[in-house]
Amino acid sequence: MSELFETLADIEHQRWSDWTRYQFSRCQENKDGSLIIPAELVEHWTRQTETDYVDLTPAEQASDKEQVHRYWSLIEIQLTAKDEQLKVAQDRVAELEKIGLYIVDAYEGLNNDTIDKELETQITGMSEALDPTDKE
Repeated sequence: MSELFETLADIEHQRWSDWTRYQFSRCQENKDGSLIIPAELVEHWTRQTETDYVDLTPAEQASDKEQVHRYWSLIEIQLTAKDEQLKVAQDRVAELEKIGLYIVDAYEGLNNDTIDKELETQITGMSEALDPTDKE
């Protein structure tokens, strides 16, 4: 996950760098290197910062969507992987539930203490099977 995080941070830095260069290109440069943002751009950018996405113009929304495209494929890959992991986990749970039913059937007629101890052992085994990485 930290690799994905670093990749997203890199994309964010690229996005920010592009935006900053764009802003600087629209400003007037003074002799000392400082910049003056023209009033019409201050007004325009202020309006955008104070406007919810749904209320932006279609062109402004398209611009925001262009930025999302920089990292959308990474998100899709992660979502697909999570869906696959969830399916595997659900299949494991279904298998373990079947095993659990067989265990209960096998121990019918035994006293409650014996059943409780055996079920505890089986549940521990099921838990470990669900998350084999959770070893101490």
